[in-house]
Parts: sequence; C-alpha cells; structure tokens
Amino acid sequence: MNTPARPSIASCWSLWCIVAIAVATGRAPAQDKRVFDGLNAWLIAHGKGELDLTKERITKSAIGVRAGVVSPESVGETTHLKELGAFCRAVVKSDGATSAEALLEVAAVGLDRAQKLTVEQRPESVRRIGEEQLDALKSPEALGAIETFAKDEAKGARALLIRAAALRALGRRHDEKFFPVIEAALPHKELVVRLGAAEAAQSAEPRALVKPIATALRTETDAELIAAMVDALRKTLVKHKEQVGEDDLRHSVDATLAALGKGDWRSDLAAVEYLAIARSAASVPALIDVLARQVEDAKEAETKESKRAAELRSGMLRQRAWDALVSLTGARFPYDQVDSWQRWWEKIRDEFKVVDAPEGKEKDGVTSTGSSFFGIPVRGSRVLFIVDTSGSMREPMRAGSTVTTGFAGKPKMEAAKHELTAVVEKLTADCAFNMVWFSSQGELWSKDMVEANAKNKKRFATSVADLRADGATNLWEGLRLGLKLESFTNGAQYGQNYDEVFILSDGIPTLGDVRDPKELLGLIRETNRYSRVVINTIYIAGDPENERKGAEFAGMSGAEFMRKIAEENGGRNLTL
Repeated sequence: MNTPARPSIASCWSLWCIVAIAVATGRAPAQDKRVFDGLNAWLIAHGKGELDLTKERITKSAIGVRAGVVSPESVGETTHLKELGAFCRAVVKSDGATSAEALLEVAAVGLDRAQKLTVEQRPESVRRIGEEQLDALKSPEALGAIETFAKDEAKGARALLIRAAALRALGRRHDEKFFPVIEAALPHKELVVRLGAAEAAQSAEPRALVKPIATALRTETDAELIAAMVDALRKTLVKHKEQVGEDDLRHSVDATLAALGKGDWRSDLAAVEYLAIARSAASVPALIDVLARQVEDAKEAETKESKRAAELRSGMLRQRAWDALVSLTGARFPYDQVDSWQRWWEKIRDEFKVVDAPEGKEKDGVTSTGSSFFGIPVRGSRVLFIVDTSGSMREPMRAGSTVTTGFAGKPKMEAAKHELTAVVEKLTADCAFNMVWFSSQGELWSKDMVEANAKNKKRFATSVADLRADGATNLWEGLRLGLKLESFTNGAQYGQNYDEVFILSDGIPTLGDVRDPKELLGLIRETNRYSRVVINTIYIAGDPENERKGAEFAGMSGAEFMRKIAEENGGRNLTL
C-alpha cells in the first residue's frame, strides 16, 4: 500500500529537546527556570535511552532531585515516571504559553511512527503524563499557544510532531471552537499530522466533523489512518446518532465502503464495525463481497497464500462481516455459502429494508473455526495462545465449572494441557497458530506461527504434554515474545500478524519489566490500538486467601485484571 513520507526524529531527538525547551526556558520566569531546565534534561536523557522507566526507584542523583521537584527523602518511593509527573505538575503551575510548549514536547514523545522506542522508554506512559498535564492548563495564554501549534504549517520534524500533539490536545477539550482547526488538518500531506487530527476527532466525537472526516477518508491510503478515521466516525455516531443528518450519514457510509480493501484486514475490520452501527442498506452487497473475499483467501491459504492476501485475510474480519450481515438483514446463511447470500440479495435488493437492530449481542460461532478454548470460540485465522506455567498452576482446580468438568481437584496445568491440545486439534486447515508459555521467563513454541496441519498439530501436542508448572508469573515476557513487541510508538503494530489471542493465567504478574496491572493494561491497550488483535482471557482462580493477598499487593484482583484485558481489547473473558 502507498504510505506518505514520514518524519523521523530518531537521529536528532536530543537536539530537538535542547533547542525546544531551551527556547521555552529562556522565556520562563526566573523562578521556573530550574524546573524547565530539569524537564529539558529529563527528556534528553530519555531520548538517549539513559532512563530505564521499568525500574522501580530513582536515586538521590536523579534529575528531579537536582531540580527540586522530588525531595531526597522520597527517592525510595519515586520512579522515573513519577519524577516526570512531578516536573510536569510544576510546569503547569506557570500555566502560560511557555508551559503549553514544554508539555507539548512531552506529549509528542512516541508520535513519530518511524522511530523505534523500547519498553524501557515507555513512550505511551510518558505521553500520557504530558497529555494529562496539558489538559490541566486553563489560562487563555496556554490554550492560545496550543491552538497556535495545532495550526503551525512549519515543515520541520519537531514542528510536525508538536502539531500532532497539539491537535490531540484540542480534541480532548471537546470545544467546538477548535473543530475547524482539526478539520483543516485532516487532509494534511504529512501522515503524522493527519493521524493527530484523526485521533483528535476520536476524542472530540464532533458530529460537525462527520462529513470532513468522510471526505478525507476517500483519499486516504494508509491502513492505520483509514482505521483511525473510521474509528472517529464510529465513536461520533455512537454518541450522536440521532443528531447526525441523513446526508452526512450517507456520505460517511459511502466513504467507508470505498475504503474497504484499500488498507489491510485491520482497516477493513474497522470499516465493517462502523457499517454495522450505521445500518445502511448500501452496506449489504459490500459485506457480502467481504465474505466472498475472505472465503476465497481462506482457500488460497490452504495452498500458497500471497502477501497481499495475507494482509487482507482474517477470520475475525470474516466473523464481524457475517455478524453485521445478520444484524442488518435478519438472514442467517452460513458464511461460506456466498452464493446463497448473493442469490438472496439479487432477489430482494429492490425492496430490501434494514431490519430493526437486535437487542443484546448476536450469538456468533457460525463462522468460527469450530474450535474453542475453555468454551470460548476461536474466531481468528491466526491464533496465539499465551499460557501461564508458573508454580501456582500446580494447584488444584476448583469444583463447580461445567467448562472443566472432570478436572476438579486436579492441577490447573492438567486442564490447560487438555484444552490446548483439543483447541489446536480442531483448527481448520486455513488457520495458523503458535504458543508462548511463561513463568519466570517466557518461551516460544515456534519462531513463527505455523499452519494447522496434521504434522504441526502432532508436534504441538507433544510439546504441550511436556509443559511443567514452576516459577513466578512474568506475563509481560509472554506478551513480548508472542506478539513480537518491537516498537512502542503511536501507530506501531505487533511484529506478528495475529488476529486473535488467548491468555490463560491464574494470578497477578509477579515478575517482569512491566508487572504493575494498571501499567500493563495501559501498555496492552496502546500497543494493540492499531494492531486490533482480539484478546480473550481465561482466569483460573485459586485459593481465596492468596487471591486476597494478590489483590492487596497489586491494587486489583487477578480476575479483575484479566477481565479488563479482554474488555479493553474486544475479547471475551472467562473466570473459572
């Protein structure tokens, strides 16, 4: 697919920070200079990779201590992220144009999609802190500065990233006076600015921008941008459906239909989800075409799949397209009987009317692979299983679950092995799969996902039989290895093209570079934003007293943690 040129600041990050905040510092009141200088130094060190944000504590020689925003007595309780938060809160106190510019520098971290940032640099957390404090600014001078940066037509790398951060900040204000600024940036030639405008529209959810977003969508070719623009339309329609005019709605549907097939399966998935709630008769033949392409690509996958076919094929997309067709039409032909769908449509299209939206959630499974993991249907065509093999998996299963009948009182690991073997055995030939297991460390079963053929299924069953429960719970390592998390910048995608993941665990993470549940939730949510992988979770509860202690230690129970992972990533959750 065609991708517009992208700015990269990877080679000049330090210079960018020095020039930008040094200039801002020069305009700051004398009493604030130490704070701005300190924030400047922090960002430079962060950009060079000198700060490991996964470490628990800073030292007395930390930048924040020297700048006076962190007291020496509190270093034992302060992380680098908390140190950054202290800097940003101190900057907010000035609440002027200089504060806005300095905080935009923080909020721009990780917006350069071409740059590689590591988990130790935690760009999503750095950016979140900057954004939270940007949103705390109230003075006319500060808001005026943000608006000015959002309009800035300068072409340098720093200016483009700051503009994107400023656009996102205006979107979070939900103020209609800023909508024209967002609208003007939607067709910008630079991808980072267009993405900033699309994400601003997602936050603002303005019905006034439906038509401009749709207009920009018609000419967009970047898959992530297509998905971002369609998501902006979807969020706006969910919030303002009764207020969106028929002409704007029709315009948005037409643009979304035109976007199908221009990006990849992820952007097509976003489009299908929007068409399902827009509920237009014009969507029906297009959704049937999506099914037809998916069926054809699935057949090709059983022989030799082209790179382009792999980009467009997804069992999850097939499922969502079928769900949308059933919801819009009331018909329930099997997904692979495309001829039946086409003949039905030819017969009825002249007098067809969209049926009333069904109450509750439609049952799926008709288009699934026929396989399930602990009762949750496998709907994807490229599936990853992330399995906890920590020492607690030796504990006995609790009685009472019909899903694990026959395993009550037996080790949790035995139930996991049984389900893993069974789910892979039933995967269809057009599927691919892999597994990663984790305890104190993580280990991939196969370097890359493999076809679901008899040879690989047999090899998988042998490996599963050899799994042993031992060690701590390092979920982060399982996620990192399995999904090939290589970049943590905004808009980046996983290194593996999975469309569905199943996570099985029995406890809160106790080890790893990232083990705080709230931080993990945020990291998964951000890294999955444009990968659009459906993440299902199965939580096997253990001893109630251990569950209580775990919740006190981590701030939330294991059951709540796993439920939130699924809820925030389009999946299903089961607690046993």
